[in-house]
Amino acid sequence: MDRIPPNRSQLDQYSVNRANEAEAIWQPLYDYQTYNSAGYNSLSFFQAPVGNSGKTREDTNLDIGSAIPAGQEYLIQGIQVVYYPGNPVAGDDTTIVPSGYNWQDVYNLMKSGYLRLTIGSKDYLIDGPLGKFPPDFRLAGTAHVEAFQATGADQHIAFDYAVSAGRPYTITPIKLMANQNFAVTLEWPNGKVTQTTNGRIGVIFMGYLYRLSQ
Repeated sequence: MDRIPPNRSQLDQYSVNRANEAEAIWQPLYDYQTYNSAGYNSLSFFQAPVGNSGKTREDTNLDIGSAIPAGQEYLIQGIQVVYYPGNPVAGDDTTIVPSGYNWQDVYNLMKSGYLRLTIGSKDYLIDGPLGKFPPDFRLAGTAHVEAFQATGADQHIAFDYAVSAGRPYTITPIKLMANQNFAVTLEWPNGKVTQTTNGRIGVIFMGYLYRLSQ
């Protein structure tokens, strides 16, 4: 980011008060749900809005199911698949961390399946495996692992964290019109991918929301 301020005409294009004019803001759309350890043949996203089927803002920011609300448009520029395995990420002798379980769960899921983006009656993207859609955020830092002898028993601290990584998956921009139905499904035609415990999975659209200014 440079420190050269925009001139007045450039500044005005970012104003939030422009009656009867449109504005564009960077606003990812997201939808999360539980991934049951038994696995699935397919999972659908962006079907239930906030307040429906127990969905909260932590689960989704879609205001109506399967569509963009009236008076708005959305430009999709990229897609991410986020998966959080359900095992603890850290622990000691009182909180057992199954060694490698999170790594194995992430690996098994992300090497499988494919994503389908459908708008109206047409498919606009089919690609896989799911690891091709990595998130652009993750847990970062350092981990300290130690083992020591105490009260006659071996004590240890362990960490087990994994996430898919790679270049963000961008697409040829696609505009969603207001009230145009769309759907994202994750599909596993070769069989369900089981996990050691329930996890959490989500799909994120990266793009711009267009709406009337105020």
